[in-house]
Amino acid sequence: MLPARPPTARVAAVARTAPDAVWGPVARRRVLDWAEPARFPLVVNTVSGTPRPELWPEHHRPQLGCTADNFDEWLEAVAAGHGIGVVPEAAAQRHSHPGIRFLRLKNAPAVTVRLAIPARSPHPLAERFFALAAA
Repeated sequence: MLPARPPTARVAAVARTAPDAVWGPVARRRVLDWAEPARFPLVVNTVSGTPRPELWPEHHRPQLGCTADNFDEWLEAVAAGHGIGVVPEAAAQRHSHPGIRFLRLKNAPAVTVRLAIPARSPHPLAERFFALAAA
């Protein structure tokens, strides 16, 4: 396993053009505080993993708005206004959506990303990827 790289920041995903008065003001902002998502339903990707309500303090947790079984479903649920989403900044940089605006989350716990390959018989391409990532 590679040593952990510096943690990456988290961002909030919000519907860009949701019709109600709740999302409009949020979507126009640039920054949210980590505590603010507790005011909104949370969209959770149950497969590739996005923060669950349990990541917030018990007395200040968002309600679960809906779940998604993959990242594309998660994007569509957020874009449809079913709730706010939270992902590492790197995910937001790789996956844009015309209906979503990503906002910086201040005071959010950082995301530590680690890369590991099997100790025995890893795929040759996995070994090459691992070597490139370590560089």
